[in-house]
Amino acid sequence: MRLQKGLDITRESWQVLKRDRQLLVFPMLSTSAAILIVCTVVSAFLFSAELDRWAVEFVARFDGDAADSIGAQALVFAGLLVAYFVQWSIVIYCNTALVGCALIRFSG
Repeated sequence: MRLQKGLDITRESWQVLKRDRQLLVFPMLSTSAAILIVCTVVSAFLFSAELDRWAVEFVARFDGDAADSIGAQALVFAGLLVAYFVQWSIVIYCNTALVGCALIRFSG
């Protein structure tokens, strides 16, 4: 029963997207941001040593005596946290906007 309701809602939503092509911008932006999130996570793992070395050099420019690995790791972590927050905000905004526009279309 629930599966059928979900399929019906999906079918109706697809019909709304087919009628109003302007709404396709939201799924495209959301998908792009999701791909960017995956790329950020993968690159953070692949280049973690390089990011750490870069952060240590960056911290050393401002405080040569305190250029330790913990401060550099905190800097990298904070940068990645900000990037994730911005990217997920875009995904959530686009999905919410799409649902809001679809509800407006459903109500006439």
